[in-house]
Amino acid sequence: MRFLVTAVLVTVMFTPPASTIINHKFYRGIDGGLECATCTVLISLVDQLAEVNNQTIIEAFDSFCLMLPPKLGNPCQLFAEIFGPLIIQMVAEGANADDICRGIGLCYQQPGQKMCSLYPKTLKFDEKRISYHQYSTRKHLKSNWNVKLTNEKWSICDVPLLNLICVLYKNVFDNHVPFDDVDHDRHSPSQSLRGSSWRGKDCNDGRADIYPGRKPELLKDVKFDSNCNGIWGFDNKTGKSYEEQFCDNTGQRGVVVIGDSVGAHFHAPQEWFDPQLLTKESLKYLPFALENELDWPQLSLVTGYMDSVWDVAKGPTDSIYKRIRERNRCNHRNYQNTAVNGL
Repeated sequence: MRFLVTAVLVTVMFTPPASTIINHKFYRGIDGGLECATCTVLISLVDQLAEVNNQTIIEAFDSFCLMLPPKLGNPCQLFAEIFGPLIIQMVAEGANADDICRGIGLCYQQPGQKMCSLYPKTLKFDEKRISYHQYSTRKHLKSNWNVKLTNEKWSICDVPLLNLICVLYKNVFDNHVPFDDVDHDRHSPSQSLRGSSWRGKDCNDGRADIYPGRKPELLKDVKFDSNCNGIWGFDNKTGKSYEEQFCDNTGQRGVVVIGDSVGAHFHAPQEWFDPQLLTKESLKYLPFALENELDWPQLSLVTGYMDSVWDVAKGPTDSIYKRIRERNRCNHRNYQNTAVNGL
């Protein structure tokens, strides 16, 4: 299975963005879409770890989950606890990652579609065996985990605790709006989850009329900073507000990028997909990267505003936004990156 995980991840991140959640289930792509691809990534990587470290599949699962920060490690361990017995049995029967994810029901063939798979078909693990394991999975989920299944297909969103992922997905990865945005002005004080990595940082998340890039208030920001560029107050000597004094007639402007993974600055470090390089240290920034859809817009060509502080994405940043900000300080925080992987 080695060397195929990167290809799987590309499948996850570049699935067309016209996705939605219907009845609390992911529908992105075909044949199980995002859930299927994510399952295949996870099983493939754990299988490689087991091979490299001479471990059983469950030992490798434990090792992998312990490498992850708690935000991801806890759901990982829960997934392993729920599906571990099923996975062990399928591995013993010679199943590969495609077979396992079909066997537990996260991958399936939709009517009128070819079966999507990454690995050669396992002769010993035929359709009859897959159907048997799908039945066993549904029975296991109902009996041992109190999952209410209304039909043969199920979703991660049906499983208690794991269904919290669906809320995050719907708000951020599907609608592409900030998760932390109290005043709903589409600007956030937080960096990830479509926050200030993507749009100028909100300097007052309690007021919807205060956000980066807006036209200053009639009083020209005498009492507060309505456009979050850090310039406000009144100069008694000139009788003007600082916004008016420093920014009027300076040609201030912002920058917006609409595009795909290039505009969003997609980057998936090699260390995350090579079991021989995979360490707890290398996975330290994985939650942040996943919350930004494996994009690094804060380092991008158009809206990048900082040099990298992440070991997995090294290098200085030079961008259009940084240059217009250097030329005119009034442009501070006036950037928006609305790029989406796979657009």
